[in-house]
Amino acid sequence: MNAKRLFLVLLLFAMPSHAQLIGFSECTYNVQSFVSFDMDLIYDGPQDIMGAAVRITGIPTAWIRTVIPSAQADACGTGTCDLFANGAYLTFPNCQTPRVQLFRLTILPTTEETNLVFAPEKPMDSPIDCPYVTLCNAPTFTKQCVGCDVAFVNHDDPICSVPVEEITWTSIRNLYR
Repeated sequence: MNAKRLFLVLLLFAMPSHAQLIGFSECTYNVQSFVSFDMDLIYDGPQDIMGAAVRITGIPTAWIRTVIPSAQADACGTGTCDLFANGAYLTFPNCQTPRVQLFRLTILPTTEETNLVFAPEKPMDSPIDCPYVTLCNAPTFTKQCVGCDVAFVNHDDPICSVPVEEITWTSIRNLYR
């Protein structure tokens, strides 16, 4: 196999297929004590969803936190929206198109903190070992693991992810013409 073909094969297998993520609306937040700020927790992906299961870690327990589920959601189904302790199982009455706000978080920092990383993780009591979304593929309603984007708060060296542009065969062929 010549070098060009090997490169193309490796490139295609290394490319993510339409990434699905639960993450925050921003990558970095610079906050002050006793000044509240808002964060949106969102799902971003190519598939419609009926729900999501996630827990948030990294927020100091002394900080005052208010969690508001998406206006389109049926709150947190039969469970609670305990996003910071056990986690939340959010459900929607109908399919939601990609890029869905899951929660609005209003946070009041009560202490000075630096280098915080807020991270979506799996709910504590989840039978699935990852944060996940429930797809709109009736009657199965598949639960599918998703990647997570973190948020850096008052961080000295945040590492924000860079979106990947989808590559087509035509664009790859054009590189070698």
